[in-house]
Amino acid sequence: MYCPKCQKNDTSGKVFCGDCGSRLLDNENKESNVIIEKSSGSKVLDDESMIEEYVGGNYAKIRGSQFSLPFLLFGPFYAIYRKMYLFSIIYVFVSLVLLYFVPGLMVLPTVVAIVLAFNFNSIYLSFVTNKVREIRKNAGSSERGEVLKLCRQLGGVSILPCLLLYLIVVCFSCIVLYPKYYDIVSKYGLFSNINDNKELYNELNYNNPTDMNSLTTSSGDLVYAFNTEDDSCEYSITIIDSKLSARNYLNNKTVYTGKDTKESIEEKTINNSTWEFMKVKTMSGTDVYDYAINYNHKTYNVVFKIYKDSSKCMKNKDTLIESLKFKEY
Repeated sequence: MYCPKCQKNDTSGKVFCGDCGSRLLDNENKESNVIIEKSSGSKVLDDESMIEEYVGGNYAKIRGSQFSLPFLLFGPFYAIYRKMYLFSIIYVFVSLVLLYFVPGLMVLPTVVAIVLAFNFNSIYLSFVTNKVREIRKNAGSSERGEVLKLCRQLGGVSILPCLLLYLIVVCFSCIVLYPKYYDIVSKYGLFSNINDNKELYNELNYNNPTDMNSLTTSSGDLVYAFNTEDDSCEYSITIIDSKLSARNYLNNKTVYTGKDTKESIEEKTINNSTWEFMKVKTMSGTDVYDYAINYNHKTYNVVFKIYKDSSKCMKNKDTLIESLKFKEY
């Protein structure tokens, strides 16, 4: 077989040249092919040349294999890098929608990426072929050099759209997916108890309710809050070096005034640990759920405050309290 572009003979039996990717011709057609090129000169414009110019320097490698390692590693970011804009946008949109509405399918995008990786080069070349046909259709009687230049301009790669897509995905993941998946991931201990309090991290497990955001405090206590038009609440977790029992600690808390309504302290068993619990109605109308326990020579105090509630804050309170569990050593 003879390559009309790089003038080499290829005995491998392949349809395309292993060096430049051009379509091979039978050796017996070599002379006639040369005559055609000489007689037609620069006006010979085949799809293969246009496709090669559109793809760029990696054409031979892409043509030689259906599998794409870059797509396996970078997925839609590599596709948009190759200017497959619509393909990338649809891929990302569907993946994010599935991740948000069907958390149980969080592994699905990875499976889809692997399947597509084994066929991506073929998908990409089909995409390029359609683009080249559009270029040829619109080129009219343009010179061969001008058409190939246009292929290079419209094809190749582009880094800016890739970076923009990456920023969009990161922002969406941090703002939308992170709260959605926090409880699911923390259930398996991957990043539960993310905080700067080493003692809490080492001893007390708890699940932060979805949508409750961490607040910075000067005391170093853990404080989380949730605020919407219909719901407003917060909770804090504190360790106190106190010689008082948990019950006496709650009885002697000075944050409550004589105008606050305190119910009787009662015991609550939470995950095999006995906590002392007191509910307080403050003079401003805030419902306070105050829990305390003595553990390892320290007093742990969990306080959940509900300022207004349509049902969300109460659910968040139950999620937190039901998850409180000391680690077993």
